[in-house]
Amino acid sequence: MIGFGAIVIGLVCSAIVWVAWYYLPKYVWPFNKVDDALGVVYTHGIAGLLGGLLVGLLADPNMIVYLGLGKNPSVSGAGLFYGHPHQLLVQFLAALTIIVWDAFVTFAILMVIKYVFRMKLRLPDEVLEIGDVAVHGEEAYPPDELVSMGASSRADEMSSPPDGKVPEKASTSSGDDA
Repeated sequence: MIGFGAIVIGLVCSAIVWVAWYYLPKYVWPFNKVDDALGVVYTHGIAGLLGGLLVGLLADPNMIVYLGLGKNPSVSGAGLFYGHPHQLLVQFLAALTIIVWDAFVTFAILMVIKYVFRMKLRLPDEVLEIGDVAVHGEEAYPPDELVSMGASSRADEMSSPPDGKVPEKASTSSGDDA
């Protein structure tokens, strides 16, 4: 079945991300210390790592064949389930390289901000407890009531004139103009 691995990767990764998003910040130490309102760690970090490792298991050699040019032979990738266990190691080492590189670069950027620009990397707890609106002037996920109320009030503002008066032509019926 062509494409079965992609379907499995999509289903497994999305389910794991959903579980991770709702349970890790509540119960696991490093995740409950980080403010990740948009879920970047879960949707990109966890899903990306798991998806890459699953490619090492499920890569179907019949899906993509890189055609060789000249004297070079054609190449296709095969995962562990298709008899190529080395691909899982390749995927793992690639993921490890990215994780280490990202950690190093993030640390370097934070140190430049802290020591070169002399900025604090964390706001005081009193400020953080107030919330996103006080700190940033906006909320990452506003409640549905505010979103729907904001949309209807904007529509009402656009349809009524700024002074609140209805123009004369609009208040008379079309039969009275003749």
